[in-house]
Amino acid sequence: ILRRYDTHAYTDLQLRLKLQISTDVLWEGAPVFVDAGYGYVLFPPLQIPPGRLLNAGPPHHVDLVLYGQHDTVATYILDFDCLTLLPLEPGANFIAYHDLSQGAILVDDNFRGVQVTRFEPSGLESPTHIRRGSRLLLWPGRYNRLVVVMTDGVGQADIFRTARLRLFYRRRRRVL
Repeated sequence: ILRRYDTHAYTDLQLRLKLQISTDVLWEGAPVFVDAGYGYVLFPPLQIPPGRLLNAGPPHHVDLVLYGQHDTVATYILDFDCLTLLPLEPGANFIAYHDLSQGAILVDDNFRGVQVTRFEPSGLESPTHIRRGSRLLLWPGRYNRLVVVMTDGVGQADIFRTARLRLFYRRRRRVL
């Protein structure tokens, strides 16, 4: 996910990620259209080559290169401040068809299989999001990492936007 912090009016700008060693291309992603209305660019999954075995030698040096392409001869400028690489699995993307208002709570309940918004102080719940991707799971006895990227109703990924997260889990019981 590439987070842009400016607006632009380009209608033909596309970006592409490549993995290279010097000028040899190891992997090339599909081009992605840079929509002027969004403050981020979502790239397709990146295929990182496998590394060597531990203690077998130093890691390979691989360059992650960002290419831009457009149809005109003009110079384009695109300002961004963060390129975030996330693991593909497990992961989920919540697509909103209603914005979350101040104080609303997004509930992703894997046990019940629902994604709802709870409105405070009334406690009423309404379906407002669709989850794309796998279920979010907390694994006992392991370090669990949760990365959250939020956008607002107009597609901007404001770096100063905050959220409070609380994670809960239900203990599993084994029945023999």
